Amino acid sequence: MANIAAELKQFFSQKSLRTFLGAVKPCNKKDTIRVVVTELKLDEHLTAYFKHMDTYYAHDPNKVCKTGDIVLIKELKEKKTKLITHEVMKVIYPLGDTTCPLTGKKVVTVKYGVPRYREDLDKLSKLYGENPTGFKYKDAPARGWQEGKRDFSHLEILPKYHEDDEGPHLADV
Repeated sequence: MANIAAELKQFFSQKSLRTFLGAVKPCNKKDTIRVVVTELKLDEHLTAYFKHMDTYYAHDPNKVCKTGDIVLIKELKEKKTKLITHEVMKVIYPLGDTTCPLTGKKVVTVKYGVPRYREDLDKLSKLYGENPTGFKYKDAPARGWQEGKRDFSHLEILPKYHEDDEGPHLADV
């Protein structure tokens, strides 16, 4: 019994490291990605949940993440810099390759909260006839094959400048 109590005391004395699931957004910093985490926050006055987005900067030394990917990040024990507080654990879904966690099927789109699967598109094409100009998922190469030709998501992005009543300023990139 004393063993379990000692283990629990040691476990709770450590700083708990939090993990988040979010979407990768463009970032100009070297070996760093910007991750936007969406969560629902309860407004106690209205007793309703509202979407709230937090932005975290995560260290990505291997450059495995691209803009649009869904990634799992975890908090660092010690901050790398004032801005970089997390690190990339894993790329869950590359952009355009989302899998439904319940059924395990590839999702094409979600319309009105109901997912449409790639299998459903195959069934529709058999029923109504195949569209000769339609996209064929089975024949498509893996993402990244057009890197440098048409896909420039791996390159450094340019900062966006906007003008308003206060004057020009650098947008949050």
